[in-house]
Amino acid sequence: MMLYINKIKNYYYYIVLLLGIILSILWVVFIKTKPISDFNYYNQLATDIANGGFWGDTRQAIGYPITLGFVYWIFGAGIIKAKIFNLILTGISYLLFYYILRKLEIKEIVRKIIFTIFVLFPNNIFYNSILAKEILMTTILLMVTAIYLSKVKYKYIYMGILTGFITIIHASFLVYVLGIFLVELICTRKLKKAVTVSLIILLFTFLTISPLVLRNSKLMGQFTYVSTNSGVVLYINNNSQNNTGGWMSSASVKNSVVNLQVYKDGNRATRCKIFKAAASKWITSHPIRFIQLGIMRLRNTYFAGEDISWVFPGTNFKYEQEHALQKFTQNIRKIVFIPGVIYILFLSVTKIVDLIKNKGNRDSINYKFQVYILMLFYMFSVTQFVTEGQSRYFFPLIFIMVFCFVQLLYNIFSKVQVILGFGKNTI
Repeated sequence: MMLYINKIKNYYYYIVLLLGIILSILWVVFIKTKPISDFNYYNQLATDIANGGFWGDTRQAIGYPITLGFVYWIFGAGIIKAKIFNLILTGISYLLFYYILRKLEIKEIVRKIIFTIFVLFPNNIFYNSILAKEILMTTILLMVTAIYLSKVKYKYIYMGILTGFITIIHASFLVYVLGIFLVELICTRKLKKAVTVSLIILLFTFLTISPLVLRNSKLMGQFTYVSTNSGVVLYINNNSQNNTGGWMSSASVKNSVVNLQVYKDGNRATRCKIFKAAASKWITSHPIRFIQLGIMRLRNTYFAGEDISWVFPGTNFKYEQEHALQKFTQNIRKIVFIPGVIYILFLSVTKIVDLIKNKGNRDSINYKFQVYILMLFYMFSVTQFVTEGQSRYFFPLIFIMVFCFVQLLYNIFSKVQVILGFGKNTI
């Protein structure tokens, strides 16, 4: 009996990983989701790219359709192939997260709990049936994180290339370079090194995104970033008619700029500038309402559960089933994310105190990882605060929230042990 128990212990991570993949495969097989909205656009664009067609009109960052188009070019277009690609990416994400956890100096039982919750987190399973960019983005983000925590040669070059790749998937990710600068400055206390590292990453990020920027600029007849979506997103989420912090039609904004002749005559790049100018003017004249909408967006991003609704098209779920699944995923999210956010706020305070008092073992891998995940959390949060709050945008942060959730519970448990006289950190 003990022999079997020891074998299970030795292969624990593989068993959990296999269980997560099996559950994901079963979900994809039996939950036959059909892509709608942005997901249908991604699928159609990927199909066009695979067939040598048009690479989009700059409306959105097309990193995911380009990647999916490459898959379609090799294996042929088809929704099931996109979902198989999701499954492969999910498996890679599990392996990358395991690698990251092995780098950290934490107790084995804590590492196992973190890994298990991450693998079995509902969103990591049901997103496999959605043709969304979040799984690809998360996989590359975990890859960048793993490289950053490693001692691999030329790692900042690799990080720059991957940062560029994520940027053409999600345009606002370029700010990650500034985030790395801050992490390096805090952990090394060496301005020269922080500048050098961030400049290397920035250079190779620019080199990676430059072909798409040149293509978009040529298409629009003026300098154009990886997408022109940022203007309308800022506009529709920051106006006096927005009462939810979420999406609304640009035409529904009072005295909408879409009715202006200059807007009608302009291309997407010009319209993006018009949207940004109007949104910026509104924000500066309505600062309190802007903050209120920003808080709504953060609440939608971290605690709402409507992202599972993207699974329902094509499944013939009954209303009761849809409602039950939505409540289940929303409750799991709150159970993990609320304590996770509490731990992040606690960790933020401790790191600020460390900076003020010049304390903390900044050379340790744990310290670096803590500062790094704080950077990612605030980077994503600021982006959503300003632009758009959707619950699917939190997906790349699942690994951070699960890690913080377990760390908080472990710290509480350890303190209780000491208070009750059972010793310190015995689990």
